[in-house]
Amino acid sequence: MDARQRRRLREQLRRLGRARGVPARVPTATAPPSSLEEALQGTLVETERGTYLRVERCFPLSHVHGRHPLGRVLDAPRSPLRHLLRPAPTDPPPVETLLFLDTETTGLAGGTGTLPFLVGVGVLAEDRVCVRQYFLPDVSAEEAMLHALTQDITPRKGVVTYNGRVFDLPVLETRFLLQRMSSPLASLADLDLLVAVRRVWKLRLRQCALSNVERHILGHRRDQRDIPGWLVPSLYREYLRTRDPRPLAGVFYHNLHDVLSMIGLVDMVLRVWEDPWAEAAMKPEDFVAWARWLLPLGREEEAEMALRHALRHLPPGEIRLRAYDLLGTLLKRRGEHARAVDVWTQWVEEAPYSSVRPYEELAKYYEWTVRDADRALEWVRRAQEALQHMDAVTRYRWQAALDHREGRLREKVERGTTPESRT
Repeated sequence: MDARQRRRLREQLRRLGRARGVPARVPTATAPPSSLEEALQGTLVETERGTYLRVERCFPLSHVHGRHPLGRVLDAPRSPLRHLLRPAPTDPPPVETLLFLDTETTGLAGGTGTLPFLVGVGVLAEDRVCVRQYFLPDVSAEEAMLHALTQDITPRKGVVTYNGRVFDLPVLETRFLLQRMSSPLASLADLDLLVAVRRVWKLRLRQCALSNVERHILGHRRDQRDIPGWLVPSLYREYLRTRDPRPLAGVFYHNLHDVLSMIGLVDMVLRVWEDPWAEAAMKPEDFVAWARWLLPLGREEEAEMALRHALRHLPPGEIRLRAYDLLGTLLKRRGEHARAVDVWTQWVEEAPYSSVRPYEELAKYYEWTVRDADRALEWVRRAQEALQHMDAVTRYRWQAALDHREGRLREKVERGTTPESRT
């Protein structure tokens, strides 16, 4: 945690009436807690199953969240949903039939002891975006909340989450099971945006937490009302003890913006999947990650275009070396050996001490494709020289293999022959 984050946390704790090392303040008779409905601007819904709080906020489609209005997602291409939804649909559903879901829970470990006390769901309509938040004033009202949530989930064609495939969805499935209720999530295809974000932006962002993706991809920054996710469980526990709902306003804000950001991210991801060249959010580093995703799909020409674009614009560094590696491997696999040699040679000239890989590939090419043992031996010797400038781990990994290859090639050169089978 850097100094700026520490200052922000201290300010949040101050607003909540807390300070590091100081016990929570107990509300006194002179400062009674606000009512739940007043503090969180919601409505208490009483049912035979229990009482829960519902908060609903609607925004016009023109509402800008980050760089773009939320309604832009309605014009995004649908076809990429074939690759993003699991299970993959033959006919991708319209975006307006998807449900955007985020939970706030009593812990991050999952399992039967983790209770989702706040569930936010976002839906798209013809003229607005609405986010409904369901909150448990008491844990005994879970059945009532889950029943209300079912009414929102059932009409949907798919559910969108951020890391929900690993956390949110299994947690909710468990709660439905424990309440002996049929889960409406079981029949829905799901889109986990964290998976999509990592495929495109992880090389550049490194950290793919939603808050980081918001800032760098959506261009959205939350205000001082937001709280860090790790603080959420303790704030709910504090509420259950004091019944003062005021500190929970930050939790509702956090959940609301998670849902709104998922709507913006779906728009961005669908557009990038369809045409990455048209999106300003794509930087040279992102095209390397994009190419890495395209290769297993057999979209090799697009992958080559992406890698060559990246190499034209990337500065020296680790990601540029990855682009060389991927491009050389792609060309070799396609049997375009001469073009692969150009890539490996350029890699060696640009960063001679970055990796043994291009030297090895050039040695293999001259030994087995050109059948020129002298040239192959020359590249092995150059690799040996470069290896002395690399770190100890790399030397340990490569030294024995290079020694073996050099010894075999030296024998070939001395015999003046090239065997027909590899050793």
